[in-house]
Amino acid sequence: RFRLTGGEPLIHPRIVDMVERIVRAAVGRGKCREAIDLALTTNASQLEALAEPLREAGLARINVSIDSLDPERFARITHGGDLDAVLRGIEAARRAGLAPIKLNAVILRGVNDDELEAITRFAWERDLVPRFLEVMPVAEGHRLVGDHLVTVAEMRARLAPLLVEERAEPEPDRGPARYVRARHDPTKRVGFISGTSDTFCSTCDRLRVSSQRL
Repeated sequence: RFRLTGGEPLIHPRIVDMVERIVRAAVGRGKCREAIDLALTTNASQLEALAEPLREAGLARINVSIDSLDPERFARITHGGDLDAVLRGIEAARRAGLAPIKLNAVILRGVNDDELEAITRFAWERDLVPRFLEVMPVAEGHRLVGDHLVTVAEMRARLAPLLVEERAEPEPDRGPARYVRARHDPTKRVGFISGTSDTFCSTCDRLRVSSQRL
């Protein structure tokens, strides 16, 4: 399993070549192409043009960071980001056959916590998987946690009319998110990542490799 992340991996001029090389190397070690789980986390600002080439190169699935569906709010949160470009990128990824497509939103009190239901419905209508993250006390998060933390417990309470009352369960070998099914359709779900109110260190399965030379 491989994940390309960042920063923003899609601004690298050789990102498609990177995907091809990872797939080629794995196949060279005896893995069939279909068994390679190659994913990418992106802000989707460059995804419209790259979704099809990345899929052809061997990318299987993507996570898209999208913290608001309001263009002005999105631009404010992302310091100038273009929501329309991101939405076009998501649609391009759907057309290319990337699946699943997961939408990651860091929920901040007084900033975007009023969009929990809107983001959930937006995702479900497009067969995407919404995932909501607590802000973590890392980097800029140190400044935000005190006043803006919305816990997973509170997120679930707000979304309770849409969700089955059940224990949130992780996907096997797929990271820290835990999922709850939709009331109206058990094939749809919402993921939650509780990195502040309830840590997941004991089940963490990630090894991060930096591009920095030591």
